[in-house]
Amino acid sequence: MAQKNTKDLILDAALDLFSEKGFAATSIREIAEKVGIRKSSIYNHFKSKEDIFETLFSILGAKTIKGIFENKELQEKINHPYDFLKIFAKLVKKFVDNLEEEKLLKVMLMEHNSEVVRRMMKEKFLEEDREILIKIFKEMIEKGLIKPYDPLTLANEFIGTLIFIRIQHLLLSYETDDFSVIYNLIDRHIEFFWNAIKVED
Repeated sequence: MAQKNTKDLILDAALDLFSEKGFAATSIREIAEKVGIRKSSIYNHFKSKEDIFETLFSILGAKTIKGIFENKELQEKINHPYDFLKIFAKLVKKFVDNLEEEKLLKVMLMEHNSEVVRRMMKEKFLEEDREILIKIFKEMIEKGLIKPYDPLTLANEFIGTLIFIRIQHLLLSYETDDFSVIYNLIDRHIEFFWNAIKVED
């Protein structure tokens, strides 16, 4: 395995500290100490603590929701809504046990009042990920593949429940490593959502 460069080590250390102490309570000095470098060395790679967080958010976000939407198997099922939802669920499950994604979620829950965190969540989830899902549902409606509900409502209902399930997983992870209950909740959500939007024969 290739050795991580200094920039990656800074990101790893920052994510650990942000998830343990919170974004606001973590200093650049602490990040540098955890990596084993001088504080000034961090500025060779990042402009600020906010820049570090934004980079983390972009990298991990690309591996999760955005990565799901870019999956070729998923894209090929755009005209088959039920298969699309099932594949989406399968891809979501792959991220349930992703430790880095879990740490980022902890930061977002702890720091929801932070201007930096709120802005990143707004840009990522409301202005990027949700817009992609709205576009997909709108296309399915226009093709007569699902019931003609408001695409925004569909996007909120679909992704909102998955986020809630993910938060449950975060809470349960402190108690057990068996996440079969979470997987089952995801599957049940998909079935419920499909039964609500499918066009009756």
